[in-house]
Amino acid sequence: MVQSPVSTLGREATVAKLIDEDIGCWNYDLVRETFNKEEAAITYTIHVSRMSLEDKLYWGLAKNGLFSIKSAYYITMEIKRQYGGEQSTRNGVNQCNLLRRKITKFGLCPICEQLEETSGYVLWSCVATSDVWFEKMSKAQKLICREEDFLDTWTKLSQKLQKSDLEGMVLIFRKVWQRRNNWIFKSSFQSPTEVIDAAMTNREEYILAKGANRYEISGSPPMNRSFMWQAPTQFSYKVNWDAGFEESTLKMGTGIIIRNCAGDVIAALCMPGKAIKDVVVAEANAL
Repeated sequence: MVQSPVSTLGREATVAKLIDEDIGCWNYDLVRETFNKEEAAITYTIHVSRMSLEDKLYWGLAKNGLFSIKSAYYITMEIKRQYGGEQSTRNGVNQCNLLRRKITKFGLCPICEQLEETSGYVLWSCVATSDVWFEKMSKAQKLICREEDFLDTWTKLSQKLQKSDLEGMVLIFRKVWQRRNNWIFKSSFQSPTEVIDAAMTNREEYILAKGANRYEISGSPPMNRSFMWQAPTQFSYKVNWDAGFEESTLKMGTGIIIRNCAGDVIAALCMPGKAIKDVVVAEANAL
């Protein structure tokens, strides 16, 4: 919701007033004058098509993109079928919910068999899970509680812990839930040390993969590649393009080159871009 007061443009102004039609992008000066700093930054990241196409509504749940009561009815029935008509799905698929749906006759935690199983109980309050959090001298030790609602617990964690700590906890949560599934379906159970080690290994792999991806797309020296450029057929042209994205500045650069069958350059283009949300938008913008 826009919080900026009406100033430069009138109350009846449309989004089109903020777009420079000559170059097909936002009128950055006008956007800065119209919105506060945070809202302007968000507006900049919304991609504007350079094709001057008209906007249209598209219903993603129908093949033809058109909304119909029939398609809405089917998706409503599907949601009710998945969640058994529950008003809240905060606890997801667990023994407690399965018991209410009469899918199982056992509603207790399959690990400790003491209390009803909910997502919050499995990931946080179960005595077996507490052993995981106490395995290492982590900040989570001081936050162990008996709250059964995981969403409330996660809200408190988000307020008290740094992003790096939360990232580690998310991976531990994932491994704890996998341990629960392995116990139910395979009768195998990991020790707290094994859970922590597996989670930390996943985190290291994620950081390495993310760093490698950022290195490759940010304009740094490219890695060795075995790909060779192939000339187009006779009387044809070949277009090659690529985009670079810098996450810290939300800027991108596009490079396009056109060659003939002899490999001669017919045309080339370098084009910068700013206020790009992510690498996917950068690649799409270049295309």
